[in-house]
Amino acid sequence: MKSDPNAYRREFEGKVVWEIIEADDDLPELDISISPLEPLAPVGEEPRDENEPAIPTSAVCVTDGHLLIASHFNFLKTVLARKQTDGTLVDTSDYREMEMALSQLISGPVSFRCFLRTDEAYRPTYELLRQGKMPESETLLGRLLNRMLTPPDDEDEGILRKQKIDGRELPSFEMVRRYFGPAGLIVRSEEDGWFIAGATLNKQAPQARADVSAPAADQSAIR
Repeated sequence: MKSDPNAYRREFEGKVVWEIIEADDDLPELDISISPLEPLAPVGEEPRDENEPAIPTSAVCVTDGHLLIASHFNFLKTVLARKQTDGTLVDTSDYREMEMALSQLISGPVSFRCFLRTDEAYRPTYELLRQGKMPESETLLGRLLNRMLTPPDDEDEGILRKQKIDGRELPSFEMVRRYFGPAGLIVRSEEDGWFIAGATLNKQAPQARADVSAPAADQSAIR
């Protein structure tokens, strides 16, 4: 990180954090991917020094054997300051069920794993659909949809696209969240690339979880 001219060394509670600042230059950039999410400034954020760059884009910290990457320095500070709770993710039933399902798809050493509670992750997108504001979304999915569905001429002129789906009659999210189960992804490195497998589990009542030896899953694998 010391060799990166856009990285600034910070310290928080004895931990070293590197804040990555977006480069500010006049050179044209070739946009070949989805632009990263721009962080929101937390409420009550302390004013930055006038000599410091104004737009933090990410923060990185290595602590307790873990690599932590956040979209904003202040958000990373809240994670580092969070006290250890009685329960951890690995102790939760949905995480254990997902680990069981993924272990049936790929065995042996893996590169990395992902775990997602879709009943929370999908809420912002669902609410935007209900309100007819999906074209205004700044989430990763929203930006992807806007790029795909906005005509080139409208995009050049900054015209907001019209939402393709009328979501005004969709029920409240609390009525449908029971259909969104946990999801996971597992990746194994190979000589010619990666092997990726994923699963989405059906939600079950707590009393039913103990009656099944292996969770039902919609499984997919790609190379």
